[in-house]
Amino acid sequence: MDPLSRRTVLGACAGITAGLSGCLSDDEDDEPSDEFRAETEREVDLADVRLVNHDDGVHDVNVLVEHAAAFVHWATYEVEPASAGGGETVDVDLPDEPGETVVHVRVDDEFTSAPLAERDGGRCARVMGVVDSDGSPSVYQGAGECDDEEAEDE
Repeated sequence: MDPLSRRTVLGACAGITAGLSGCLSDDEDDEPSDEFRAETEREVDLADVRLVNHDDGVHDVNVLVEHAAAFVHWATYEVEPASAGGGETVDVDLPDEPGETVVHVRVDDEFTSAPLAERDGGRCARVMGVVDSDGSPSVYQGAGECDDEEAEDE
């Protein structure tokens, strides 16, 4: 067996040092990468879903919440007209696993959907499912406060 030359040993050490240089960094201010964040946490939490009926009649409204390609909430709500003081607030607990969240609203045979997205710099979204005056569904989204954010503010 041939003994290792000095050049071979130094070359191997240089390769190992270069490979570990990023791992050995002592920079504590490093933020997790977007890729790491997407793999380890939800991008947006759902504060609640508010149902409003602008039509004259009572409507059955189906609310389906899909998270990470699985339904985590599916229920039907009878929503009175807003002119008669009707409306519903639906609280949905999302699983801790990462993944996209989509809120689907169905009135009669019409569906509409909205994927949650960060609004106004906040990580919590409030969704409003609306029965329009013609009986068709619409979905709107805005910033909201989640339970854990309220606890941090106190």
